[in-house]
Amino acid sequence: MQTLDYQGKNFNNFLTKKKISKVEAAKMLGISRSAIYDYFNSKNLSRETVQKITSAFNTTEEEVFNSKNNETILHELEKFRLKKGFTYSELADIINLDENTLKNVISGVRQLQEGEANKIYKELGISLTQYQPNLSLNIVEENSLPHEKGGVSINNQPNAIPFAGDFDTLNMYVVPVKAYGGFLSGYENPVFMESLTKSSFPFIKGKCFAFEVDGFSMYRDFVPGDWVITTLVENFNWLSKGKVYVFQTIDGIIIKCFDKIEGEYIHLYSLNDEFNPVEPIHLKDVKKVYFKEKVLKN
Repeated sequence: MQTLDYQGKNFNNFLTKKKISKVEAAKMLGISRSAIYDYFNSKNLSRETVQKITSAFNTTEEEVFNSKNNETILHELEKFRLKKGFTYSELADIINLDENTLKNVISGVRQLQEGEANKIYKELGISLTQYQPNLSLNIVEENSLPHEKGGVSINNQPNAIPFAGDFDTLNMYVVPVKAYGGFLSGYENPVFMESLTKSSFPFIKGKCFAFEVDGFSMYRDFVPGDWVITTLVENFNWLSKGKVYVFQTIDGIIIKCFDKIEGEYIHLYSLNDEFNPVEPIHLKDVKKVYFKEKVLKN
């Protein structure tokens, strides 16, 4: 069975794939240009809006909202690179592309040509018919990082993650589930930290951490095998209600939504109601907190 995802960003991706401009799309729908951006920002388009879209563009819900169709080259490259622990130079060799070409594509300086896309799909075993050879930023979260001074927004898209670093800096620590135990006791040990796989993630400036998802408490947003890309939170006062964080406690690493701090306890909840309520955690038992910047889907 196909999984349909009625987020507005998938409609935006459909327009990109079909090379339909936002102005043209608004005219076809009989709405204003500002209204179409309300569509894009929606987390769950109404049934009436979905029917309006499929009728105006003479298409099906499956073509527009099938989440598999809305994956991107950037997503697949990052997921493959993260899983294997490759540098960009190593990845360029694997997919038989010039390293500078790969860097220019990922940073949004240029799009892939069809022949180049075919090379990638061939090497990664992905069906070309499911994808569009461009970077449509499908994996960018609605609340992604603010634009860093001096950064370059990919394709100048709104909400795009800034290109903040360089491809040769290994700024991301990769923490798979099997390393959770060691991370709890060794995160302050430079020797242990150096033993972790490190990777380059140029869309975040400075140090970041990739935690592998384990369990179904945050289903449907996250499932086992997904990777949550995070940055360290320096102060509990910076926590925002409803946002997703990775909490490093004395007992383990958990991924939860923040609710509130009441007295000496921090209150959290799961997206999957079957795992609620979550027992409050004493503040002294929380060693580190990491903010979810984005997710690489399994």
